[in-house]
Amino acid sequence: MPTKKCLNCDKEFHVQLHRLERTKYCSKQCMTTHRCKIKKCLNCNKEFHVKLSLINRTKYCSKNCSETHKGGVNKKCLNCDKEFYVQKSKIEQTKFCSRKCMDLQKAGITKKCLTCNKEFYVVLNRVERAKYCSNKCVKSGTIKKCLICNKEFYVKKGRIKDRKYCSRKCHAKDKKGKEPSNTFWKYATEKERKKRLLKIYNKHVIRKEAGCWGWNGSPHNGYGSIKYNGKFIGAHVASYIISKGDIPKGMFILHSCDNKICSNPDHLRAGTAKENTKDMFDRHRNPSFRGESNGASKLKECDVIKIRKLLSKGIKQLEIAQKYKVSKSIISLIKLNKKWAYLNENHK
Repeated sequence: MPTKKCLNCDKEFHVQLHRLERTKYCSKQCMTTHRCKIKKCLNCNKEFHVKLSLINRTKYCSKNCSETHKGGVNKKCLNCDKEFYVQKSKIEQTKFCSRKCMDLQKAGITKKCLTCNKEFYVVLNRVERAKYCSNKCVKSGTIKKCLICNKEFYVKKGRIKDRKYCSRKCHAKDKKGKEPSNTFWKYATEKERKKRLLKIYNKHVIRKEAGCWGWNGSPHNGYGSIKYNGKFIGAHVASYIISKGDIPKGMFILHSCDNKICSNPDHLRAGTAKENTKDMFDRHRNPSFRGESNGASKLKECDVIKIRKLLSKGIKQLEIAQKYKVSKSIISLIKLNKKWAYLNENHK
């Protein structure tokens, strides 16, 4: 590897062949010192490096020195007597070291915060509007005592005058002497709940001497709907609770009559989810997606019967597939009874 002499310090250093012409300095420091010159600041007499291209223009080591030497002065703040630097162009108009000092020097008054009772300074033009010492106090509310139960409760800022009670329960007791209906299920005993359930159930049920019972209340997914314990349950579930007691844990109420709207207790029994699913399949109430009922199917049952007859005659699968506009693999699966197999069972 060849060696060269540094143009700044005359020190010999190794250079790679492809950089031989370009490299002239042993380090970055040598490059900056050789390319720059040292000058003295006209304001603070501090020595600093200047690039050769800027040697004539640069006279100060920093912007601060430039401003002070050009005519900036130090002034005293009229409010706090603190010395601060002012540029030459702003000497006459600048009288305060900060905005805070300027506001305090101008006429203003002190007020008490409505939330925390802390005293704070307000400028004259904001005396009427300013009511809170900070943004935190603006958003926060206050604590009040309930007129009925003397319980302390939090009130938002906008509702301080209106709120007198900690809850709707206390409000109802003060106005009517009874609890509102929307809090009944929360505070009622088990006997009171059953009594309320029976009252609502009798209002909507249509009893008959024989057969299924009707329902003139609100329906949900084909079943009668009724409110119990703050949530909606089926009318058949309510009928079972009234006539036979509470439902065992993990059990469902099953119909023997296959009529969703019916709530006759003689037609109801408790069963597991497995028994419920078995009933659905045994009575053919499950939704079928095979054959023509499948939306993705391109063939109909009559087409499949014709395809099987063509296959028995020895016609090629590719020709049949082109005729019915399906893939060859579908024709193959029909032949092997892997698709549309139930049609064979029906014909047998």
